[in-house]
Amino acid sequence: MITLGCVAAIRMIAAQSMAELPLVLPPLACQHEVVATAKLNREILSLEARLAEKRQRYTDEALLQLAQEQMSKAERAGLAA
Repeated sequence: MITLGCVAAIRMIAAQSMAELPLVLPPLACQHEVVATAKLNREILSLEARLAEKRQRYTDEALLQLAQEQMSKAERAGLAA
């Protein structure tokens, strides 16, 4: 048994005991589906992040353009007065 300070104690498990534990794995086809789904999910997340970035850039540019147009109108109105 290993004692970690006064916090906890961990019992050691023999390698033979671990080797005797049954290990149940899903069929290989199911494993492939899990991997494919995980890859698709990562691609979705990447595309969503790119879309959010482009949306933000578009919004920033549209707002800047609108502000510049309003300033131009105000300047023209000031010159005409």
